[in-house]
Amino acid sequence: MGVSRLDGAFGFIPSPEGLSMLPVVNVPDPCDLRTTHHPNVTGAAALVVSDSGHDNEMPCSHLDIIQHLQAANASAAIIGSYPSQDVKEINCRGKECDIEITMPTTMIPCESAAKLATALHWPEPSGVVVTFETQQVPGRFVGVDSDGRLVQLGWEVDPSLKFLSWAGQWQHYLSALHANLSRQAFVFPVFEPQALPAPGGLRAEVQLPPEAELEGLPTLELDLALSCPGHVDADCPAWDHVLQLFVCCSPPCTPCQPTVWMPGYSGRDSSQAMWSRPRKLHPAPAWGSTGHRTELCGNEVGRWMTPFRRRAGRWLTDVTHLRPLLEGGRTCRFTLQVPDWAPGWWVDMKLRFSGRSLTAPSTRVGLSIASTADNAAVRFMQSEKTVRDSRSRAAAVSPRTGLQTSSSEAGTAHAASFKVLPLWGGGTFDSLYNTRNHDITFRPPSGTDQVTLVTVITGHGYDLVNKQCAEFCVTSHHFSINGASNHTVTYQDAGTPEGCANHVADGVEPNEHGTWKYGRMGWCDGQEVRPWIQDVTADVDLTAMNRIAYVGTFNGSAPMETETPGYIMASMYLVYSRKDNSEVVDLL
Repeated sequence: MGVSRLDGAFGFIPSPEGLSMLPVVNVPDPCDLRTTHHPNVTGAAALVVSDSGHDNEMPCSHLDIIQHLQAANASAAIIGSYPSQDVKEINCRGKECDIEITMPTTMIPCESAAKLATALHWPEPSGVVVTFETQQVPGRFVGVDSDGRLVQLGWEVDPSLKFLSWAGQWQHYLSALHANLSRQAFVFPVFEPQALPAPGGLRAEVQLPPEAELEGLPTLELDLALSCPGHVDADCPAWDHVLQLFVCCSPPCTPCQPTVWMPGYSGRDSSQAMWSRPRKLHPAPAWGSTGHRTELCGNEVGRWMTPFRRRAGRWLTDVTHLRPLLEGGRTCRFTLQVPDWAPGWWVDMKLRFSGRSLTAPSTRVGLSIASTADNAAVRFMQSEKTVRDSRSRAAAVSPRTGLQTSSSEAGTAHAASFKVLPLWGGGTFDSLYNTRNHDITFRPPSGTDQVTLVTVITGHGYDLVNKQCAEFCVTSHHFSINGASNHTVTYQDAGTPEGCANHVADGVEPNEHGTWKYGRMGWCDGQEVRPWIQDVTADVDLTAMNRIAYVGTFNGSAPMETETPGYIMASMYLVYSRKDNSEVVDLL
């Protein structure tokens, strides 16, 4: 007897997929298993058949039934739908979502449940067993993008029209990204399309164009495209990973910090999670020598999260404030770093210098690496192992014909960043977190007109004591200068059921093969991590020493000490800027 089923909500109730040859036991009163005459369901698949036509006539809810059967040590639950009603996804609401459900549960049509019940002779099972399988069938939906090409829409795990809505939002904003990419920009490739190896990632040493060639192009964006071998989503890596981009233009630079990785991490058991580990990269040659040394990365300028088994993504990330970290005319080392256990992706990363910012933040979304070609006025090609001769590059772009002053922005003074001061770097989110982040004193350089706080903060790990910190708990990060006003960023979406699904319009790749919908602390799967930027000039004495303090909190107080604390990945900077009266230009 084959029966179709609808499993409980993904990420809340485990799927019974893979369970085999479980004895089936009929449970006539699943709302009360305390009496001795009820059947023994230990190790069995408990069958619940409803004879009520309405939810509110049941003496207990489906969630109550699941908890009762779980407490009775059932291995799985098979719940029949109500008469004259379709099967539905068993899900949680509000505080119900904090309940830990470990027993796989599925729902089958009422008629099928009744037939299965007649094959049983309660109170003892009569040899009926169940095996849960998934049969591969053609997808029910296909999309057509703005160029008329067929596209996959992702994993149809959500039994609602939201699946199609998210897919539509994604395609709409892919078109918006295409429009942004079609705008003229000075495009400088850093990593050609290539496999992203693990452990470690990629490194490239490239000579950046002289600042004189970039005059009038104040906006700097990171253009990172992500893909994988093959032609369909199933060819892509199953798990989400962190990608970090570091740059070092003035050796000696700071050593590479470990990218978050979790060997042995499985489900809700974070006892084996590790948040730091010595780097395993092969040591890179020291600049100007033939010897070897510890791997150096410098400062982080970009961070991305890969999706759960979706083909590709593309993001434009505005990092104009951090532009001083890329010193024009110098040979700079770029490191695109991944955890040790994150192979399988292909990347293509470029720098885009332009005269204007993006049309709107909401248009910065992902895009298939194969679906949009750059229409750049200037494009340089470089090899990971080869640094181009600056003279040949200068000949390719000089004299700078084709540059035209923008009529809307010509003659308008704007603040141009010229120096970056690194601050704190996060760490283990335990009771000692704030004691490790000491106050920092600083004096703005001469000529500073503006001081800006720029941070990239994400939470990782799954600490049950602190309510799934730091990935799924709401944290706040407070900054104060000279004891003045408190500048605070709070990640309210963390732990919400659709916190990331609500940001598909902002570049979250939808319908991934995992828990992509849930809000995270400062990040979403399949999206770049955008910097939080705050003007703090009013709090700074531009001619004297100043003091900046930082505190991270959970529920308004310091994080608690636990055996399995989470981790805060952070790059925080003070950026000094001065008025720039140079003309902003458009590339034709």
